[in-house]
Amino acid sequence: RFELNYNCTASYKLLEQGKSRINISYFDTISKIVSGTFELELTNPKGESIKIKQGVFDSYYSEE
Repeated sequence: RFELNYNCTASYKLLEQGKSRINISYFDTISKIVSGTFELELTNPKGESIKIKQGVFDSYYSEE
């Protein structure tokens, strides 16, 4: 589950019925790097929502 704490004043959660998409474009098992793009919609308990479009990530990962 994805959660975003925006300015520590509101907690947002991934909308389960929303259109969420993650595209892995690079996956390096030697250097443990994963890269890609994403699109998602988040909501808070007040019903306010945030849409993230054209999101990009490039991160190290670990196997545990």
